[in-house]
Amino acid sequence: MSEIRIVSLKKITDSVPAQWTGETASGPLVYIRYRFGALRVHVGPGIDEAIERDPVFVWDEGDEYDGCMDEEELRELLPTWIVLPEVIA
Repeated sequence: MSEIRIVSLKKITDSVPAQWTGETASGPLVYIRYRFGALRVHVGPGIDEAIERDPVFVWDEGDEYDGCMDEEELRELLPTWIVLPEVIA
C-alpha cells in the first residue's frame, strides 16, 4: 500500500464512536472512526466522499460494543504506511 501521510488530524468527538478528521500531505481528506470494535480509515477529496468510500484500512479485532479509543491506541493500531502527525488536536 502507498504511504498516507496525515499532516493535520483533529478528534471531533469526546464520546463514542471515536472519530477524527484531517488532511493528507497530498491533499485528500481523511476520516477515521472506531465503532463496534472496528477501526476504519477512509480517504477522499472531501469528508463526505471519504465516508462514502471503502476504507483504505480496517482493524476489526475490538469488542463488538466498543467505540472508545484514545490517541495512543490509535497510533498503536495503525499500520506503518499510515503516518500520523506528531500532534493531534
